[in-house]
Amino acid sequence: MPPSRNAPCPCGSGKKYKRCCRPGDLAREGRGRTRPPDAASLYGHPGKAARLRESAQRDRTWELGAIPLPSAIDSEPNARPVALMVATRDAVLALDVVLHLSGEPEEVAAALSGVLDEAMELTQARPGTVAVHHPEVAQALVSLRSDPEISVQAIWPMDRVYEPARSLTADVAGVDLWPPMSSPQTWTAWGLPEQDVREFFEVAAACFRTRPWEELTDGDALGLGFPDGSEWGASVMGNAGEVFGLSIYEESSELLDVFSVLDPAEAFSNMQGRVLTVMFEEARELPRPMRRELARKGWEVADPAAYPVITAINTPGGGMSREDLGRLTRALEAIPAWIAHLRTGERRPGTRVPHAGGDGGWRHPASGLRIERLEDPFSFAHYPTPRPAGPRGSGARPGAFLPLPEGLDDVQNPDGDPDAVEVPLDDPESEGLPEAVVAARTQALLLMQDFATELDWEGLSYDTVRAHALNVGTFLRFLLVVEGVPVGGVDERDLRQFLHDWHPRNHAEGLTVARRMPVSLSRFFGYLSRQEDLHLPWAEAVLEDREYIRWRLDSCPGGDEDDPAVMDWRAEVFGELDRRLLLPDLQGLGSCEFPWGTARGVNLLRELQRSWIVWRDELIEGGMEDPAELEESLLDRQWAWEVESGLRTPEGHVSP
Repeated sequence: MPPSRNAPCPCGSGKKYKRCCRPGDLAREGRGRTRPPDAASLYGHPGKAARLRESAQRDRTWELGAIPLPSAIDSEPNARPVALMVATRDAVLALDVVLHLSGEPEEVAAALSGVLDEAMELTQARPGTVAVHHPEVAQALVSLRSDPEISVQAIWPMDRVYEPARSLTADVAGVDLWPPMSSPQTWTAWGLPEQDVREFFEVAAACFRTRPWEELTDGDALGLGFPDGSEWGASVMGNAGEVFGLSIYEESSELLDVFSVLDPAEAFSNMQGRVLTVMFEEARELPRPMRRELARKGWEVADPAAYPVITAINTPGGGMSREDLGRLTRALEAIPAWIAHLRTGERRPGTRVPHAGGDGGWRHPASGLRIERLEDPFSFAHYPTPRPAGPRGSGARPGAFLPLPEGLDDVQNPDGDPDAVEVPLDDPESEGLPEAVVAARTQALLLMQDFATELDWEGLSYDTVRAHALNVGTFLRFLLVVEGVPVGGVDERDLRQFLHDWHPRNHAEGLTVARRMPVSLSRFFGYLSRQEDLHLPWAEAVLEDREYIRWRLDSCPGGDEDDPAVMDWRAEVFGELDRRLLLPDLQGLGSCEFPWGTARGVNLLRELQRSWIVWRDELIEGGMEDPAELEESLLDRQWAWEVESGLRTPEGHVSP
């Protein structure tokens, strides 16, 4: 297998493989062919041709794909190779490779129409439906063809064509790259009008001079509202001092998905919307044909390290249409103007990052592009967080929990399981939340922000800080929303249930970040001890068992909680918790008539469960080690608690 396209070239030139020997290797292997394969090369022999014809007749839905190939051809520097493919569920019916294809939907549709005709001729079959990725290509294909008996649809995902296409691009690149991106050796290869490219260079140069990354971090997500009504996301890169540029996302939710994982490839591989990126490169990083082209054209560049290079993901044929380039140009033009506007106004106290006010964003006067900040629920900031008046340290609150409002008399909790009811903390704007709930949520957010700031001050890398903050944010959300517990009330059962059960089933930050959870929590608990006077002496032993934590994460079968495999996987944890913590059998308490189905009943059960762990710890710290003696003493305490709670009379009778 050849080296990765971005790896150092094996010839020892000091260049990246993609900039040195890779084009020649591809040419020698025949991957840069300029003619489509004929019937003999595609089908091999008559028997295979017959099987493909049978597949074409059996599967009446054919998918059409125009897949950019990550290759370059020395003899044609202005080429942008694209594979045109027609596929059924189990066969590739036709394959063509073109070297020049613009990103305009009409031209992509025309190319796909040609390969569709080829597939029908070779297989002597006709589809009932043809499917493409982009709606605009589907519309152009309908206008182009006169086949009323063939339905044209835009669908996602395209399983038939993308599976062989992914194998093809991996074979060409020497590494799995999906979705494939286009970044040709020259600007001419995009097939764009020169006046549009010239304007883009002028706007890009002006943007680079304003250095927007000095005000925006790489993790700041922006919303772009274009005059045509479309809503995109944007991310400015450069605050980390390594990569400078701008990416805009057709689906802003997919931008937030990229932020939520440490390895962006995990998010990119499932993307449906297009991503347009401009990177500012040094001249020596550019392909030689592009350097010659820029010298010849004389387009404006702000700095020797600011040559703009664009890439496109999930566009029709991997190309860049005039509309795509226009969106990228308008974003490059508007974002520096937005920052200049905010520099003259007010900022959020204590921050260096400008923010949009409560007016729904700011609109660029010339283009009408609206810009606003997108809120990331797991975002954190690298600056001191202002705290409300009062003591800084909260300390421990053993057995504390956030009770449900007493007015809730229709809580669905037929089994008496306090874990079956979530405390309504998801929406900070919810009306009627108790003050304790609001205070606990505010405290958790402040703790996460200050923890991230402390890590930043220690000199950790941005990715490391972000991974730890994401993990801590996940743990705090588990405490607040799932367990209904303020930070000061966390106990050993909370931590074990989180690490061994809930987190393996619900982690959304990517497996790489998820495996860092024990380290993240160890750092966070150290921070709580130093800054909040909250000591968790039992946490160290739980976190040290890294092998078991890793095994629970890797062995989680996935699926719903009702799935038998998941139920068996979870049973191990709850059985172990019962034995380790000597937990009471809350579902078998027949001696007390708890008011099932009401907020009061749920609150009583949660109080008993959390008090039981506090009592257990107190008895063990007092020197009691025999499990039978421990259980007997705990039952005595439960009896006293039932009397104090009004569930039982001092004589032992159940209260009405």
